[in-house]
This record gives sequence, structure tokens and C-alpha cells, in this order.
Amino acid sequence: MIDSTSVLFGLEDEFVVTGLERLSESDLRVVIECRDREAPCPSCGVLSSRVKDRPTVRVKDLDACGQVVQLWWHKRRLVCPEPLCGTRSFTQQSEAIPARARLTGRLRGAIATEIATGNRAVDEVARTHGVSWPTAHRALVAAAARWLPTPEPTRVLGIDETCATSCCRHC
Repeated sequence: MIDSTSVLFGLEDEFVVTGLERLSESDLRVVIECRDREAPCPSCGVLSSRVKDRPTVRVKDLDACGQVVQLWWHKRRLVCPEPLCGTRSFTQQSEAIPARARLTGRLRGAIATEIATGNRAVDEVARTHGVSWPTAHRALVAAAARWLPTPEPTRVLGIDETCATSCCRHC
């Protein structure tokens, strides 16, 4: 069953909201966890549901209804049951929040779109969303790599014909 809070935050596909707390008039803390209790080992592919640990990581997300959302993902660190696999344990992964990411994919997409189409500086968009300039720039570069076509390979490379130093007799 899909809970209404997950639908409200657009998380119903992969996550369930397990906690919601108002921190201030304009700030919310939303705690989520994956719907699936088991996941395949990234190395060998064997399914595991044996929980080793439950780390909680903070993930930056889009604001909702004019409120700043602190998104906390209560992950499952699972034990790989395959004795021949070199991976002893692994954490659950998500399409919405890639491995080791501190921003949701939809926030990265929104940042990139605002920079590319809004005629706004990277710094301005970064400040609006509460992220650093390098984070906003990486979001733009990653989106541009998806948006732009692959360039044709370089067939001929020219060499500049001027010399900046007096190291040779041509200068």
C-alpha cells in the first residue's frame, strides 16, 4: 500500500515515509526508507535481506510547498550471503538518490535546468538551493553531457603559428 505522505513528496516508487517532523515554521524533517527490504549484492548479484546496520544519511532535496525539507534516508546495510563474494556488506541503492550522492536526482536536475534555461549565474542558483558552487556546477556539467549530442571526433589538429618567447630564430 502506498502512503499519502510518500505521494505528497513524490517518493512512492522507491520509498516510504517513516517519519515527518516540523522543525520550525518553514522547515520539515522527512525520514524515508526503501520499500524493498532486500537488494542484490552489487558484486555477485545474490539477493540479501540480512541487515547488518541501519545508517541514516541526510540528503538534500527540493523544497516542498514553500518549506525547506531535510530528507533523512534510513538505509539498510545488508550482508552478502555468498561466501565466495569479496563484498561482505553493502548499502541499499536507489535510482532517485545515486550511490554516495548527497542530493536527490530531482534537485540536481532542477539546479541544472535553472542554470541552463534561466539566464542565472551558477552561484545564484547554488545559493537559492543551499548548495555550494562546485556542486551546482557539477550538476550542470552532468546534465549538459546528457542533453548535448556527442561531438564529432577531431580529424586534424592545428598548431599555433606564433611564438611567445624568443627561444627560436623565427621570433
